[in-house]
Amino acid sequence: MKNDTALLPFTFILLGFVAYCGLIIFCSGQVMPEEAFIILLGGVMSCSYLFDKARAKFDINRKNSKDKIIESARESSTKTVEGIIPTNRITSKYLYILISLFGLSIVFIILYFNDIACHFYGVTKDANGQLLTVLLTCIGGCGAIYGLYLNSKRIKEQTRQNDIARIQAGTAKKQADIAVNNNNDKRFGDAIGYLNSDNVGIAIGGAYALFQLVKEDDEERYRAIVAKIYLNFLSRYPREQINDELYNIILTLLLNDTFNNETFSFQKVHFREQVIKNLGNRFFTSCTFNNVIFENSNNCNFISCTIKECILKNCSYLVLTECHISDSRFCNNELKCIQLLTNKSISSLYLSATDLIDELKLCNNNIQGKLEIASPLIRKSVIDANSLITVATNTPNGIVFSGDKNLVKVMNYPKGYESEIQL
Repeated sequence: MKNDTALLPFTFILLGFVAYCGLIIFCSGQVMPEEAFIILLGGVMSCSYLFDKARAKFDINRKNSKDKIIESARESSTKTVEGIIPTNRITSKYLYILISLFGLSIVFIILYFNDIACHFYGVTKDANGQLLTVLLTCIGGCGAIYGLYLNSKRIKEQTRQNDIARIQAGTAKKQADIAVNNNNDKRFGDAIGYLNSDNVGIAIGGAYALFQLVKEDDEERYRAIVAKIYLNFLSRYPREQINDELYNIILTLLLNDTFNNETFSFQKVHFREQVIKNLGNRFFTSCTFNNVIFENSNNCNFISCTIKECILKNCSYLVLTECHISDSRFCNNELKCIQLLTNKSISSLYLSATDLIDELKLCNNNIQGKLEIASPLIRKSVIDANSLITVATNTPNGIVFSGDKNLVKVMNYPKGYESEIQL
């Protein structure tokens, strides 16, 4: 209906021109008053009919058009939307009226060309030429306006098609996402069943299936869930009751970078002869570490853990509380924010930094063996001595000692310093 209403300006122009020509002819005495009256009356009636008809249809369609487009596209991406959106076809009735008015205008101009020219330009030799120039100019202007109208119609049609394509694409994507999610849910349920299988090979396949699902899940729906499933599996039974290969595979998958953005706690998990890299924001409670190497791990808390024969390289912001620590070392260019608090036993522990130890705290620990601290620069550190502690540094003023200071042996930090503790 928008295209029907777009014809109204042209209709008004032609009707006005016909009416004006009728008035001119009537005033010049070429036709009877009744004929001029009929012309004017016919123009007014046609104009009123066109306007009322177009406006009524346009108001009705405009109200529901957009809602119908969206609703139809949501119901089915393959449904024909063109039957709901108003098309660009011009109603033939209005086209015939427009053609009739145009033909009538041409007849008027041809029959009364001289009279019209004389009315506008007087009785001169150039009157006809001037009128012809004006008419050609008007025809050219109307052609330009019609060209703009056609271009506008083409743009609107292209926009309409783009809107349809966008709505259908969005609906298709939603349907595809729903299908993918349904498939992933089925895969997730199957993988859980495989993981709990008594067959070790099937259980390993289930563990890898869960991990693959997490990697493919762009919406991250399964990452936290799978991490909890792995953790529960590892802590549910003692390590001796779980196949060693399956246990190591699940533990390796859980330490993968895929879960780095998740914050979770390991409880009663046994780590043995493993290299753990780039770990952060983790809590370890009642875990056992035997011959484990930590590299580039930060912001970790160890509570009631057993740490034996372990090496922590390039690790900072660590808190160890109520742990059993033996035959282990912390080593880095810089050690920052290392806290050993109320640990149940510490023996043969070596903390060294080739450049700097910053904010080291050793408080209320049960030191049962050797404890060595070595760095050329130590600052903002607190050491509570209740057993023999060796400190090799060139800046002892950066340390606040408490407890029995006689148990602290302070010496200069020479180049090539080697600890007496060998792992």
